[in-house]
Amino acid sequence: MSIQSFVYDFKNELKSKQINLKTTHLYELIAAAFAYKSYGSLKLKTLPLYVHSLEQAFAVELLLKRCSELELDEIITKLFIEKFKNFNFIYKTKEELTNLIRQELDNDEFENSQIFEQLKTSFEIYPDESIYPYLIAQFYSDCEYNFFEDDSDMNYLYQRYLQGKEISPTWKTDLDHFIQAKVRNDYLKDNYINYLSSASALGSFPAEQQLYEFLSDFYYENDEFDENPDNYKQHVSRTTNMELELAKRGNEEALRNIFERVMSVVLEESEEYSNILKDEYLLEAWKWQKFALFIGFDLAKGNYRAHAIDEYGNDYDDDIGGPIFVAESGRKDIHLPQLSLIQDEVVQQEVEKLIAFHRSLDEFVFDRYAHNSSYVWSEDDWDDEEY
Repeated sequence: MSIQSFVYDFKNELKSKQINLKTTHLYELIAAAFAYKSYGSLKLKTLPLYVHSLEQAFAVELLLKRCSELELDEIITKLFIEKFKNFNFIYKTKEELTNLIRQELDNDEFENSQIFEQLKTSFEIYPDESIYPYLIAQFYSDCEYNFFEDDSDMNYLYQRYLQGKEISPTWKTDLDHFIQAKVRNDYLKDNYINYLSSASALGSFPAEQQLYEFLSDFYYENDEFDENPDNYKQHVSRTTNMELELAKRGNEEALRNIFERVMSVVLEESEEYSNILKDEYLLEAWKWQKFALFIGFDLAKGNYRAHAIDEYGNDYDDDIGGPIFVAESGRKDIHLPQLSLIQDEVVQQEVEKLIAFHRSLDEFVFDRYAHNSSYVWSEDDWDDEEY
């Protein structure tokens, strides 16, 4: 039962008793029950999380106070409290929800996790909320299981098994375990991709980025670019779009990559590019440069340096001695050609759009191991023999 359905049912129940209550007052009572001063504040700061019923106590004192402020009859208060005990949602801030999920991710059997089932049901009832499939995907993620890890020896036996060839009884048990792990791995991977895809389609950029990074690794590991050229074309398209979206969000690496690429055309001395096209690229370069300066770094500033190395190409060490050579690396500062007043005005308008987007950005990103995570790696977690 969502808030809307609860309000509808309770209003009808009151009408059957010849009691009238403003819908806005009822929404304010719900907010008070969750310890919020207004329904607007509740909606702005929290997300609904499905529960079978409100087993835990809600903010009764604040609720009673709100009833008094609204001058509601005592019978309405009693009926509301009795009805509200069967309400199917609690409201959590994104950080509170994140902490609940971090704790659950420490458990191996996430399929039996209460919060996992609550998220899935919440998504069914609120299918337009991108945060739910994004968080559900974390339960299927490779945080605890490596999607790409493969035992080559067992995979060889598995291929023989698929071909119907005889397998030695000595390997039968190990092969059975391998097949079980592979089936589970495929199940986790497929669900991980599906839920991230759903979240991406609903507008979650963090989910889109997570999916992009996973698929990039997946294609790389499985050499699917060579097998299917369309995959490569799609990946290039996704990469370009992802780089642009990251740049708009102030990602320094993406900004520098775009700037370097654009400036390579502007500074090209051959006649391969027309002056008109170079002017367009110059405007693009200035746009990203001014946006980067707003964020706090200079894209045009170089990182050129000349340093001493030894005959093996390593940085020169006075204690060792030997021949000294000079190595040069990086690039020098780029001096952008000046813009005309009209060009500068055009660029400034574009920069203002980027700044407005950057300032208004409010994207929820899940951090598996935040500083207050329920689990923190210790030295005992590392196997020295593997490293």
